[in-house]
Amino acid sequence: MERIRGVAFDMDGLLFDTERLAVEGRIRTGEKLGIPIREDAALMTLGLNRDDTRRVFESLYGTGHDYDLIRAERLRYTEEKIRREGVPVKKGVRELLDYLDGNGIPYTLATSTDRGRAGRFLDGAGLSGRFRLRVCGDMVPRGKPEPDIYLAAAGLLGLPPEQTLALEDAPLGVEAAWRAGMPVVMVPDLVPADPVTAERALLVAESLEEVIPLLRDGNRR
Repeated sequence: MERIRGVAFDMDGLLFDTERLAVEGRIRTGEKLGIPIREDAALMTLGLNRDDTRRVFESLYGTGHDYDLIRAERLRYTEEKIRREGVPVKKGVRELLDYLDGNGIPYTLATSTDRGRAGRFLDGAGLSGRFRLRVCGDMVPRGKPEPDIYLAAAGLLGLPPEQTLALEDAPLGVEAAWRAGMPVVMVPDLVPADPVTAERALLVAESLEEVIPLLRDGNRR
């Protein structure tokens, strides 16, 4: 592995425990609108952008539903819960950011979520000032598992992909980073690492805190 000079963070499921809310919101919205949205179907869309999620939904449930209404109801559910309870920050986030800032390692957001929603989540978690660099799903032509988001993230940092570490929680995101030519660490959230994903990842970790010794030891060589 080459020396790591920058880091690209996924957001939902990695920085924030919001994938769980998204799945719950899809199921509750389905119940409200009379659509039998199952948990396994909701999990299939984790890491996808809006257009790709629409395609998955239509492949499962047909085109006879108002997908925009379904999405709006799901977002309303999620954001109302966050307004009541706050943005749930995952273990190790602040410790890793402190390490990166303390060692002069630049980093950026690399999320399939659109700019507006990503900004609201970062604001709610008090992390907007730390993630001044952001690549969001509505800023690139193709979403994960295509490599566009991660290639843009490396470009924003001014680094080659092989020197930019991607941090992900879902197999589709790991695939996107791998296709971009980046080393990637997976911290699984709702979907565990399958054998192919585990082989592509530099490390499958339990929390972001495990990235600190990886960076410290790897960059000593």
